[in-house]
Formats: sequence, C-alpha cells, structure tokens
Amino acid sequence: MQKNKEQMPLLLNGRYSLLRIIQILFQEPMSHEIIALLKAPETRACIELFSTENPDMDIFLDKLDEVAASNSDTFCNEARREYNMLFVGPGKPAAPFWESVYLDERELLFLPSTSDVRMRYAAEGFMVAGNEKQAEDAVHYQFDFLASLAWKMSEALSTEALDELSRLARVSFDFESDHMLNWLPKMAQRASDHSTCYFYPQLCAFAAAVINFDSQLLNEIA
Repeated sequence: MQKNKEQMPLLLNGRYSLLRIIQILFQEPMSHEIIALLKAPETRACIELFSTENPDMDIFLDKLDEVAASNSDTFCNEARREYNMLFVGPGKPAAPFWESVYLDERELLFLPSTSDVRMRYAAEGFMVAGNEKQAEDAVHYQFDFLASLAWKMSEALSTEALDELSRLARVSFDFESDHMLNWLPKMAQRASDHSTCYFYPQLCAFAAAVINFDSQLLNEIA
C-alpha cells in the first residue's frame, strides 16, 4: 500500500472527507440533508478511493445505490426509527454508540476509558461540540477527532512539515489502536443482531472496516 508523493495529497484529502462523512452519519438521526449527502456522487467517489476487498465496504456501497433508488420520505422515516432503536432510545438502545458501554459488563458511561479519550482530545487542542452532558467517547466525537487530525495532516503535507505529518499519523494510529479498534466491531455486531437492518447496521460495519483499513495506512505514514 505504498503511496507515492503525487498520490499523497489526494489520499489525505480523501481520508479527511471520508472520516467527516462517517461523523455526520452518526451524529444526527437521518434527515433529508443527510440523504442528499448519501446520494452525492462525491460521497461514493470518496468511499471508492479507499475501497478494499472487505465485504462490509462493498455492502455499504450497495446501500448507497438503494438509498438513491428509494423514496426519500419513506427512507428517512424508517432510518430515523432505526437510529433511535439502535443508538439512543427511548428505552435501552440495542447498540449504544459510546465506547465505555462495550468495555464493562455493566455497560456504564464515563469510565476511565472515557477520561483517556478526553485527555487525548485535549492534548491535540480538540474540544467536542454540542451537548456537554454526552460522553466524549461517543462514536461521532471520535470520528470528529480523527477528521480534525486528518485535516492537520493534509496541511502538514502541503507545507512539507513531514515530522508533524508523521507525529499526527502516530497520534491517530495510537487512538484507533487503543480505542476504536477495540469497540467498533462489537457495536457493529450488536447492530447486526438487531431485528431491523435498514441502514445503520451496515453503517456500523462500514465504520469498523474503515478504521481497520485506516490503521494500516496510518502505520505506514507514521
């Protein structure tokens, strides 16, 4: 997976866009604005740039085709219902999108792992936006953090600050290895076990596949 100098700007910019797209898809329930994002040719092109032989990536690309062919109002309503059932409730979510839930059999929030996430955010000057009462290890915050580092990596490359580029790649790799790789597959499994499979189970599996691929890429850059 060695990338030459000419490919690297495209790769890093595409990586930033992909991480930002995933963050947006998890952050809020389905809306017509998000549907427009899913239908945009740029979204598909961004995903295809990182497409591998992982079947979860192919399945998500097929899901984009389904979204494009579906009735937007029907899809939006069904996907919003599934988002709530899986991630936030009411009632007990089937696949909560907070890391700490998957690290303790009591499924608690704000555990030591959350504090570690918070400290890593602070070390890079990253602050979560939105509800201050929501745990910082929520999936959309973690993808937001990675996207912010990805943007800085692109800037470092453009200014030929190669030591900073390598440092940011290592910070991102360590965060994925110590946190996201440990729990995203578990969330994806719980989502796939749920009674509905409209959009978000495929998104969870796709997100886990992206981070698995991305960690390999970052290890090479670092």
